[in-house]
Amino acid sequence: MEKKYNKVLILGGTGFLGYYVLGSLDKADFDMAIMLHRKKDDLNIPFEGYSVFEGDVLKPETLKEAMDKFKPDVVINMVGSFKADPKRIFVDSIKNVVSVSQEAGVKKIIYISDLMARSDKSNAYLNARREAEKELQKSALDWTIFRPTTLFGWRANFTNVLKKQIEGIYPVLIPASKYKLQPMAAQSLAESITAASFGDLGNFKIYEAVGPQTLTPKDIAGRLKLSLNSDRKILVVPIFILKLFSFLKKIGFPTHISSSYVYVFQNKVLGDPEELQKDFNIKQIKFDPAEDHLLY
Repeated sequence: MEKKYNKVLILGGTGFLGYYVLGSLDKADFDMAIMLHRKKDDLNIPFEGYSVFEGDVLKPETLKEAMDKFKPDVVINMVGSFKADPKRIFVDSIKNVVSVSQEAGVKKIIYISDLMARSDKSNAYLNARREAEKELQKSALDWTIFRPTTLFGWRANFTNVLKKQIEGIYPVLIPASKYKLQPMAAQSLAESITAASFGDLGNFKIYEAVGPQTLTPKDIAGRLKLSLNSDRKILVVPIFILKLFSFLKKIGFPTHISSSYVYVFQNKVLGDPEELQKDFNIKQIKFDPAEDHLLY
């Protein structure tokens, strides 16, 4: 694939997916910069090989400083949080990114959204996600939007919660089989994002970033158990029991069930992987922990 662009600025790149995206961009020999919300001395990640700027997507002047100095062709926006005000962290921030990018001569923005944005559910988080997508779509820039499902890979919170349960002393708690997931390898999504950064591939499209298999919670927990050579018992419980345990965790009860663990099962919808696969022709990795030594 011929590379049209070479300079990429990454926003929100210090999280789980960012680790894979930075690696994939580096392998493709991009000139990279990352903008950090926190001082780099506070982050336990390597920064060799690319430019680093301290800033905040909610402060346009810091975005402008980074873009004026680095002059990126492409901006990859992975900024996200379940704790911050959704309208500020998604809508206000994308408005800033779009405005400053247009002034700075950026050619393309790649935005990482959420598969749940395609659902008919309405809450502050999802409404902000949809509004942010619309803000980008009405801009004068080229854009590509990825809507990922649950991602797996090294340091993935979702699989680590299950792993901790399996290695604990209590049974593993999972919801019923109706809560199906299509887990996708973070590496596969990172390779798609990198391919979209090359140039025109994926322009003006929204992709459902889902894995090649539809699995039940029991399938997922069972495969993790097998990889850990464990005989830990698995209990199927109503979703309200998981919510109760996530509440108890917040007040100090020794459980591994978190609110994000419950969210993954309760709110994820199923998507269609065909468009992503057709356009990017990536290697889809099946959820097989026994074969993936980087899963944990």
